[in-house]
Amino acid sequence: MFWLGITMMAVGFIGVLVGAKIKLQPVALISVLLLLSGLGIYFHDFMGEDDGAMELGKIYNNSITHRAGNILKKVAPGKKVLYIVGPNAENSAFTASAVETFKNAYGSSDVVVAPIEVTSDYEENGMDLISYLQPKHIDDLLAANPDAGVVVSEIGLPSKVNQLKCFALPADKRPVFFLTNFGGASGKKIINLLKTEKVAAVVIGKSGRRDPDFEPSAKRLDEAFDRLYVVVD
Repeated sequence: MFWLGITMMAVGFIGVLVGAKIKLQPVALISVLLLLSGLGIYFHDFMGEDDGAMELGKIYNNSITHRAGNILKKVAPGKKVLYIVGPNAENSAFTASAVETFKNAYGSSDVVVAPIEVTSDYEENGMDLISYLQPKHIDDLLAANPDAGVVVSEIGLPSKVNQLKCFALPADKRPVFFLTNFGGASGKKIINLLKTEKVAAVVIGKSGRRDPDFEPSAKRLDEAFDRLYVVVD
């Protein structure tokens, strides 16, 4: 969890810079939220405190996977799902809760949680996932799960996203992608992938003021999602 927090902070920080550069406010906003959530996870794991922040982050994260499951149940029902997570995140309680929420919403337990493979010195060198991620990482996971009909990526897509082998396949031969964030891919590339239906949907943050009195609940995930996020398809 310690490194999950660091990864989320790194991705969030770079996302803020990218969002500012391409002048896309929703990208910058969701990046700030990701950065703050990562900060909460980091301090919880490092200092053993801030249970409230952890629970809040879990609820909002689960609201995303809950919405993803409900959408994919209509778009691509009954498929094997490849659920891609960051390095060493597959066994975390945070991921387990998110995946279980997704399974319940999608209506299937045929979900393979697959972490991105990294080098042995990845953590020691504090490598940045958003710049480390390459098309080969996604290609390898798909090659190991050739029967996957749906891909949910918690880490988005690499900057060289157009080099993904599956995107060269006909529509009926490639899996349906759902992204919970952009990852390293630029907004322009993601928009093009949405237009060509290579990506079914991506979650971005909402702009505007927040209601300080709103208290998210695990029993009201749709409302929690609608407070912070929107699905672009």
